[in-house]
Amino acid sequence: LVIPLGARQTDVRAAYRLPLARLYAGGRLHRLAQSDALTGTVLPGDLYVPPGEGTTPPYPYTAFELAGTLPLSRAYALFPGRVAVLRSTVTVPVELDDGYVMAMWELADVRQVLEGYLLNAVPYSVLTEADAAAHLTDYDLLIIPAFRSDARDAVRERLAETGALDAIAAFVDAGGTLYAQGSGLWIAEQAGVLPEGTVNLDAPIQLLGGDAFANQGWLEIVQPESPMAWSWLTGSLYILDDPTLVPGTAMEVIAELSNAEGGAVPAILRASHGLGQVIGVVGHPTDATRRLQLPLFMNALLTALSGRADFYGDAVQTWNPAYDLHTFPAYKSVPVSATLVVENLWDETLGNAIVTETLATGYTLTGTAIPAPTDVYTTSANETVIVWQLGDLAPHAVITLTYEAQSDPQTLAAGVGTFATGELRYTDLDGRPVTARHRPFVLTALMAARLVGDRDIEGDRYFLIPDDGVYLDVALPLENKEQTLAASLRMTDVVILVAPIVDIENQHIILNANDGETIWIKNEPYLWDTRKDYPLWEVATSPTQTLTLEDWRALPEAERPRCVFTSTFGIHVDPPLRATTAITDYGSFVTIPPTYTDAITVVNEQLLLPCLPVTWDLGDFPAYWYEEPAVRYGIHSQELFGREVRFHGTPREGVVVMPYDAGSVY
Repeated sequence: LVIPLGARQTDVRAAYRLPLARLYAGGRLHRLAQSDALTGTVLPGDLYVPPGEGTTPPYPYTAFELAGTLPLSRAYALFPGRVAVLRSTVTVPVELDDGYVMAMWELADVRQVLEGYLLNAVPYSVLTEADAAAHLTDYDLLIIPAFRSDARDAVRERLAETGALDAIAAFVDAGGTLYAQGSGLWIAEQAGVLPEGTVNLDAPIQLLGGDAFANQGWLEIVQPESPMAWSWLTGSLYILDDPTLVPGTAMEVIAELSNAEGGAVPAILRASHGLGQVIGVVGHPTDATRRLQLPLFMNALLTALSGRADFYGDAVQTWNPAYDLHTFPAYKSVPVSATLVVENLWDETLGNAIVTETLATGYTLTGTAIPAPTDVYTTSANETVIVWQLGDLAPHAVITLTYEAQSDPQTLAAGVGTFATGELRYTDLDGRPVTARHRPFVLTALMAARLVGDRDIEGDRYFLIPDDGVYLDVALPLENKEQTLAASLRMTDVVILVAPIVDIENQHIILNANDGETIWIKNEPYLWDTRKDYPLWEVATSPTQTLTLEDWRALPEAERPRCVFTSTFGIHVDPPLRATTAITDYGSFVTIPPTYTDAITVVNEQLLLPCLPVTWDLGDFPAYWYEEPAVRYGIHSQELFGREVRFHGTPREGVVVMPYDAGSVY
């Protein structure tokens, strides 16, 4: 997918913001650098989303798919670089209201671009002088806004005394990019990353005639092949009391101001220093009232975050193929499979490529790395480092590297943690070493959804069972205790339709009436009226359906569900014949009513009882979802022949007496 920039783009803001947001969210993005126009559809500076990145129409900006196999001979890979903006703590007194203002006045404009225009698509940090001295090595791009020229000495002194000047010099030496606007370029010179005498604050740019009144400089491109010269929307640049630049021979002047007194003066420059670079614009393309000039700032941002080789990959779990590849179970030892891809996006050879992959503590390298690494070692912090020396990268070469690791059970207990980081180092076309980093592989572990229910049967204690039985209210509050979705939740209760009364303390002991008859209870589950708004079990025929033994008998005999009741001494229908030995009843003898021998059977000393499963489809339970009740239904529990059941008492007609203190009926 090609996203044109410049005058061909109908929504420039969205075309910058959305692809960059996707880049920082883990996607891939290229910046095309074609030297030809490719039949006029692709121009240098256009953004390009590689195949497989999930972009689908309609697009909120102008975009189009490349037709066929149109070759892309040159492109830069964009990386989610770490961006810092310098904030000088120096203030300047204002006599009018006896207050103070910040010396670095342009800081607000830069922040408004990053936050208001790009909506934080590019994350950034604001660093004071002390912050820069301590943490600048953590960043890839440092932006220095313009400041009041009358505060130059105080600004420099504060930078020097805090160590920030030295930190800026070390930052660029090590490969960082410094971008400055207006007087901010003077700080680059003071840090020693621009030659002395390059930035003349004492001779501000003077524009001709009416342009001076309008503060409008006119740009003339000197090096059209430079990435800083692409995708412009206007040739004008907002100029204030900005310094005159006197570039040395080693600097690139990309554009000049053509309407300065005394002739053209440099307006946009790029200079190498150490392993890094300095990019400067003498004016103020971040001014909120001049958004047509903003591509000058965006070009610097994109240039700082780009390289000729792409380096990307992914890490997935291979613990369970049924799970999402990026879902890792917590408190488990999980196998992780990682893939790295190195891709030369240029039509020339990039030299001496080396990949260094660092596995975090808590992961053990397993299996075979492909191709075989040049070196594998363990650091003092117990990190595993894998090194591949790939040699020169041929034009458009694509190299795939793979390895596998295993997590310790406690490693993923924290929920989120870095699995691996990696660097690609190669020699660029100008001989300078370049370092690219793939997105850190951050693994997110989740606890399995943990459902907690409190089964409750209201009306579960009675002093007797009346002849018309008792009605039991069965309810189940249910809560998901974890942040993981419980998907496609189904619940099944198995209701035993006919069951014996058993001992309340030991439910493997069957109780008999005082005449030796086993007392059977029939249980008939039923649904509440839909006005109660309780879910119905599956295939319910009505909102008040009752299931009975007859429903069980209506099933084909081979499909009738049976539940197994066991006893320590086995279940027996008749006491064994013993001529000389007294029979001891261990609660294992039963009598079966003749009309129920199809439903109640004894097989291999096990009691088989008729039962029916009732199942509810409860859908999904989101994280921490609580439902009370999630399921509710009733059970009509009655003596099999409709007789009253008492514990102790005097036998009489229609009443069954159990010679026990209590029993369990369900």
